[in-house]
Amino acid sequence: MLGHDIRNLANSLVAFLQLVRLGQLDASRPEFSELLGLSESNVTELLRMVNALLDVYKMEEGRLEADPQVANLADLAKKSVQQLAAEARARGVALSVETGDLSVFADETLMVRVLTNLLANAVKHTPSGGSARVEAQMSDDPRWVTVRVCDTGPGIPTVDAAHVFDRFFQTAGGRSRGGSGLGLAFCKLAVELHGGTIRVANPGETGAIVELTLPVAEVRAGVAQ
Repeated sequence: MLGHDIRNLANSLVAFLQLVRLGQLDASRPEFSELLGLSESNVTELLRMVNALLDVYKMEEGRLEADPQVANLADLAKKSVQQLAAEARARGVALSVETGDLSVFADETLMVRVLTNLLANAVKHTPSGGSARVEAQMSDDPRWVTVRVCDTGPGIPTVDAAHVFDRFFQTAGGRSRGGSGLGLAFCKLAVELHGGTIRVANPGETGAIVELTLPVAEVRAGVAQ
């Protein structure tokens, strides 16, 4: 299935480039901008698939380690939003960050990729005109920050909620929208590498909410010292 999805993405890009090379499609055509944006999204999705595949296996073999540092959560979320800006714009989905001034003790590279994967999933499943956002607040337990990635899509069925973080698992709708079934598995392993948890907070309800916990910077940084 992964090979099939990669071929589809690559074939779509090749078809676009061939049309341009043959002079059948140029910037003066009204559909050029839309197809260019779609091609960029396809390349980005292909890279996410390959990176997630490699990292999932590295983590399971104990070969990928986190290098946690004090990081501003809003900065991490904004980096993810920037990476997805073109894709979200092409799909007509608005992105926003509502994290306040919170800091976590986390590996910046891994957590940006976690948020990027979660937002990419939200954008993919949200109809045009909808929105996706990253929000955060202190948990009841002062050692943790609760981060949520929310969208206005159809939501995640209750029967699927317990399995969406399994390798290669996809909902029926997920297959129709493409993807490897590895992005959420990577997110789970990366969050657990930081000692946190991740779950679907509202299974069966409209508008998916994926909730994860990360260590508060002040607490964990103090321990590390």
